[in-house]
Amino acid sequence: MNIRQQIVLWTVFFTLIFLQGCDWFQDKPEKISEGETVADNQSADMSIQEFVIREKMKNAPSRFAGDTLDLALYVIKNYPPGSYLADLDNISTNFAKKGAVIYFTEKGKKYVFALIVKSMEGGKLIEIDNFTGYNSSFVDYDSTNLGTAFFYLTLFSYDSSDFTMIWEEIIPQSGGLMNFTYSTWGPLKIPFVNVHFFSAPQLSNDEYKFFLVRGLENKPHLLNVYEGHIRRRRVADINQDSIPDYYEWRVFYTDSSRTFLDSVGFIWKDTVYVNTRNPRMTRKY
Repeated sequence: MNIRQQIVLWTVFFTLIFLQGCDWFQDKPEKISEGETVADNQSADMSIQEFVIREKMKNAPSRFAGDTLDLALYVIKNYPPGSYLADLDNISTNFAKKGAVIYFTEKGKKYVFALIVKSMEGGKLIEIDNFTGYNSSFVDYDSTNLGTAFFYLTLFSYDSSDFTMIWEEIIPQSGGLMNFTYSTWGPLKIPFVNVHFFSAPQLSNDEYKFFLVRGLENKPHLLNVYEGHIRRRRVADINQDSIPDYYEWRVFYTDSSRTFLDSVGFIWKDTVYVNTRNPRMTRKY
């Protein structure tokens, strides 16, 4: 072997060592087979999602322990395949989407409310962008191709090293996520988390209000209100107790107009909302 061949051989050898030392091989997401999609390959999906999150971590201008990227990675690693931290709808193309999280501290303990989206067990893995924003409110018409998503409001605590799930509650809506806020309601200043969806089939804005009537670390009370072309329901305090109530309106509408004729109250009794005019008519939330 002449000197020139030795130089080439040693150059290749040290190049391979350098690339391996930089974790070049380990950082690349798993490849998928020809003719296969990510939705068909659970391990490839998890690999790609983790790769994307770690790249965002590298490029984030500022971070803190237990931030949105940490939580997104926690979900990928600890939840079933096809589960993700949801993003909120972005009405501007100038900004990146925000993760659906709300951080706060109570009695010196750090908490985070998060919206987690899970794929239906045994079904096609979802793509999170298909379930956020106005266009995704039509997803029920194409669930065969896009998969079925289940949204969960989840409360985590964070102790400077890891997340702990306190509780999770399913949200009875499969697409059209718009916004996610925390506020208080009524004379008692009852804290609640509000999850806003747009419903294409009903042409309405639907809000799922999770009232923390039993304290933060106990599961909340769900109440659904909406405002649309052919229906209306609004939160109310009908019987002055600790559980919010609501009014439903009867609507008369044509192609060009609508008229709200009258309303009826629903109050909470034991496990359901009961119509104050017809007690046999009940609602779950």
